[in-house]
Amino acid sequence: MKRRWVWLGVVLVVVAVVPQLALGASSGLLGDRFSVGELVQFRVVDDSTWWWGCCCCQPACGPSDVYGWRVADLCGVAVYGMTYEVPMPATVFLGSWPQVNYDGMQVAAGTYILYVDTSVGTLSRCFRIVDPCCLNLCWWCVSCHATSCFTNCGCTTSLEWVVPEPECCWPFWCVPSCCP
Repeated sequence: MKRRWVWLGVVLVVVAVVPQLALGASSGLLGDRFSVGELVQFRVVDDSTWWWGCCCCQPACGPSDVYGWRVADLCGVAVYGMTYEVPMPATVFLGSWPQVNYDGMQVAAGTYILYVDTSVGTLSRCFRIVDPCCLNLCWWCVSCHATSCFTNCGCTTSLEWVVPEPECCWPFWCVPSCCP
């Protein structure tokens, strides 16, 4: 009986801790995470899907414009941001944030919200900055209200992370030149 409890404990530790150690920056089931000092890149994507009963009388989906963006902490205090004098078309927009505040200092690890002001509304995504040198047991802590896309009939405007292409690693060694 004791052996069963030990195995159950080992399984729980593996399930809870190993993903934390294995994933530096991830997006998906465990939330949106970036390591301290990692460049946070994002873009606005316009997409259209036609389906029966929708958009027959609507004008075609037009490209959206980006007016600016900002990063705020969970208290709503903006730590960094940019506003564009001339709206930037979403098709050419690529935002990046080097995890610094307005004074150029590295921000602390924690949960933040990215807001992007567009012609269709304000898009937002929650994310965490984690210190890879610390054991981050709080992978479920990214919980805040965010609006990552707007859908109007068949037209969708969404905010997405730009994830750099990883080096190809085959089971036991890395081969940087194998990725196109």
